[in-house]
Amino acid sequence: MIEHYSQLTRMSLELSLWIKDVDLLNDIMGLFSHSNSASDIRTLVGKVRKLILEDQYDKFDPNNIVTWPSYTMNEMLFSTPTTGPRAGAII
Repeated sequence: MIEHYSQLTRMSLELSLWIKDVDLLNDIMGLFSHSNSASDIRTLVGKVRKLILEDQYDKFDPNNIVTWPSYTMNEMLFSTPTTGPRAGAII
């Protein structure tokens, strides 16, 4: 488990060295630290895409990025039911 944390720390440190855009870097670090003010992952991917492509006018909508499971399926799989045989179960 400690190796996992070491790798995550290394990734954070490397990002802080290579991403010039301070607002973007703060947003990424906010996401990593679960800050309520951080952008969602799709928005961040859209910002990073613009940075990599060096195209601030890129027309791709990051909300079109597909993730699995879908939001609906994620809710079904990982929510805590309030009624029925699984009521109160933590998954």
